[in-house]
Amino acid sequence: MVPIHHDGILFGYRGRIINALDAASGERIWRSREPGDGLAMVIDDRMVTVTKEGKLVVSALWREGYQEVASLQVFDDIVRPPAAFANGLFYIRSMSEIACDGATGSMQADASQGHIPGSAFAEFVDRVAKTQKKQQVIERFLSDNERFPVIGGNSLAHFIYTSDADEVSITGDHTGRRINRLMHRVEGTDLFYYSSRFEPDARITYHFNVDVQNNVVDPRNPHEINSLSFRKAFWFGMPRWTPSDHLGGAEGEKGRVIPTDFVDARGDSHKVQVYMPPGYHTSPETRYPVIYLNDARRPFTTGKLDVSMDYLVEQGQVTPSISVVVPSFAAGGYNALVGAARRDVYVKTFADELIPFIARELRTIQRREGRANYGTGRGGFMATYASFEGPDLFSEIAPSSRPTGTTQTTLNRLSSSRRRPHGHPTVST
Repeated sequence: MVPIHHDGILFGYRGRIINALDAASGERIWRSREPGDGLAMVIDDRMVTVTKEGKLVVSALWREGYQEVASLQVFDDIVRPPAAFANGLFYIRSMSEIACDGATGSMQADASQGHIPGSAFAEFVDRVAKTQKKQQVIERFLSDNERFPVIGGNSLAHFIYTSDADEVSITGDHTGRRINRLMHRVEGTDLFYYSSRFEPDARITYHFNVDVQNNVVDPRNPHEINSLSFRKAFWFGMPRWTPSDHLGGAEGEKGRVIPTDFVDARGDSHKVQVYMPPGYHTSPETRYPVIYLNDARRPFTTGKLDVSMDYLVEQGQVTPSISVVVPSFAAGGYNALVGAARRDVYVKTFADELIPFIARELRTIQRREGRANYGTGRGGFMATYASFEGPDLFSEIAPSSRPTGTTQTTLNRLSSSRRRPHGHPTVST
């Protein structure tokens, strides 16, 4: 975002935090997590922001601090470009739609998120608000509950944090990786809360953000986890959640994870992690299908892929398969794979060099039916792109959370990519 200058103040984002700086001295006046990550512009004496989660927010350009004036949830989709404004109308585009909204109309401040009226917890909040002994009621409530977040029935969870901070927000599976939801503060207390509905068998990962500090510890939840999406975070299960059996591992023979050195045609060396299933080293005549994993970060440490595969093979639930973690073949990792030229280098190295290398080094099924291509994040798009560019290589692809980040030209290339006798692979999402 290009900084906005208004009445001697510069407004601009640093990461997902909006900052107000004195234009003359450069000193920071205030900073705010609201309205969230987005792009802003000035109309008259108001700042208008379109957040990446599809919300149009109007706020005051005040020296005293951030103040939302009105907001409207326009899309449930991701929004990348800023809004346009002409003749009293906002024009906003998401990844799949375009909308036109009036400058007034239905826009209003939204205080309903994170508060569920009619629940037992909402009644507790009302009781605190009305009593003169607020702190005593809060302390009794906290001591009476042994488990946090507080679960209500089979579908409600109430996140709680106590602090004298100006604001506390929450980020989790239910908000999205880069989206912070501002928690409610019970007026006159240090109690912040956020209520959400979940499926009865859900398992949720989350963390708190205090003022502008991310990944703050939840002192009331002992279940800490090193999450790929949220780094240091905490988890809990709803009443019907049960641990997955496959994370317990196999009782008998186990597979092996072997780092393998691969040198591409440019002379660059890559460390490729390969999982060999149980039986690979004791059945020398058997050939195995291969699953290629694109942008798989820490699949064997955090993801426990080998533990899960060992168990599922032992239980007869999956076919014993080799798993190959595909490197990005680019400095900067998968996020560097922007632009058709770099993507095509990736596809060529993957298809023409890595796959033949694995076929030479390991006992694989060297037919299309013996290969599957999986990817997550940007790797999800690359798995799709590589599979459609070379449909004779893979019989199945499974892209997950795939950000396209592409131009229409790239999408056209996907739809008209090279046709082979087998047609395109089966897509599983």
